[in-house]
Amino acid sequence: METEYFLFALMIFGMVVAVLFLIFKGFKKAGSQNGKDRSALEEQEKKVMLLYFEVEDMLNSLKEYIGHTDETIRLKTEKLEALSDNIHLKSTLDASKRERIESDGKQEEKEREREVDWKDESLHKKVMECYQNGEDEDEIAEKYRISRSEVRFIIKLSGK
Repeated sequence: METEYFLFALMIFGMVVAVLFLIFKGFKKAGSQNGKDRSALEEQEKKVMLLYFEVEDMLNSLKEYIGHTDETIRLKTEKLEALSDNIHLKSTLDASKRERIESDGKQEEKEREREVDWKDESLHKKVMECYQNGEDEDEIAEKYRISRSEVRFIIKLSGK
């Protein structure tokens, strides 16, 4: 009878050990899935942060563009005021002074021609040609009177 109790106790002990083994093995699997979830969450967090920085950069470039546009509008307003004054003076000035004022007008026309046409699709091609020729982003921005962020955006759009 003692051997039967001993075998029964041994069988119960073995079952408890087997159950504990299975439980701990299940916890390890669950823990490894949490690790995968954490790495996926960290990866998503990195993507969100990169997108945030890109949006912040775009906002900064928009602010630069708005500042540039405000300055351009102010300059054009001053030019228009000067032209209206010139028109008034032209009616009263003699021929030699008129020629000098006309030469100033030609210079203003040249400046207007240098202004960038934002609807011009060739601007993208020009920027890419300059970039492929090894010009720096700052040089390209100065050359076409656009911000560095816009140059980087054009380059990024083309996939280079």
